[in-house]
Formats: sequence, structure tokens, C-alpha cells
Amino acid sequence: MGHIYSLDEFKFGSIPSKIDYDNAIRLLKSGLENLVNNKLLSGVTFVGSVTSTDFEIGSDIDLFVVIESIGGEDMLRELIIDITKKTHVFFDIKSVYRKSAEIGQHRLLYYYIHTIKMFSNRWVIGKDPVEIVAESTNWKNVKMELVNDMLSRIDSLLKSRVHTKIDFGPCHCSFLDRIVTLP
Repeated sequence: MGHIYSLDEFKFGSIPSKIDYDNAIRLLKSGLENLVNNKLLSGVTFVGSVTSTDFEIGSDIDLFVVIESIGGEDMLRELIIDITKKTHVFFDIKSVYRKSAEIGQHRLLYYYIHTIKMFSNRWVIGKDPVEIVAESTNWKNVKMELVNDMLSRIDSLLKSRVHTKIDFGPCHCSFLDRIVTLP
């Protein structure tokens, strides 16, 4: 999910330019290669619009990362924070530890992994994360997985409404309810 820029970010010029994206990608590739070479990460793939013609200013950079150790997770977090501070570019990262991924003990959704496989022009650093991830036991019923995922997202939206300054009525989430409940 992309970042929604605030009025202050516009006011203070914190919206990334094409040059910021180029710098973010260059810094990210270099930093990720370093983390892979130092055995802190197993592999990374860039997915989403950054690898295609759909990419535009304001997009975030989507990554799927297989992590070797807690140290790798910490270093990845530091790298992302540093790049975001320098370039104002945001990232959406899905990650899993290698040992869990290899034996199928992960919470990655079937459709997420299979959608990544369909990106023919994704960028990979190190081992291809998709090749590391073993089938999960919760992939046995893909339809129920999707329904449960959507219900969980609706529940999160409904709970987050309590914490917003503007009170949204139940009708704002009803379209999601209909998507899940329709046959």
C-alpha cells in the first residue's frame, strides 16, 4: 500500500522527485547487495510498479525479503530508514525468515507468492525469495484464505476508525463486506 503524503510534506517539499527515486533505488540496491553478501539476508525481490511502466512519482517501493537473522532484520530496517530520510521515498516490505520459509511455517498468503511469480521483470538480489518459500499448510484452502484475509482487513479498518479524528459511519466499509459475502 502506498504512502499518502500530508499537507505538511507538500508544504516542506518532502515529496520525492524522479531523482530521489533514482537515488533511493541506487542506495537500496547497493545496501541490499551488501546485506546479502554479508549473509544477513538470503534474497530480495523488487515487486510492484517500480519494476514496470506503471511506476509513477508518489509510488512506494515494494520488496519481498528473506531474512537470515535478527541482525539482518535490524540492518534492513536501518537501511530503509536512512534511505527514506535522504530521499523521502517510502517502502512496503514483506519479509520472512529463511528457516521458516523453507519449511512452510510462515504467514505468507498463497496469492501473494503466486502474484510475485507472475512478475516477469522483477529484480532479484541474492537468491530468489520465491524459490526459497515452501508451500504453507494454510494454502490448502485458497478461497477461505482470501475470505479470512479480507475479513481481517475489514476488521482492522473498523477498529482503526475509533482512532481517527473523523468518525466514519458503517457505510464506508460496507462495500468491502459485500465483496467478501457475495458468492
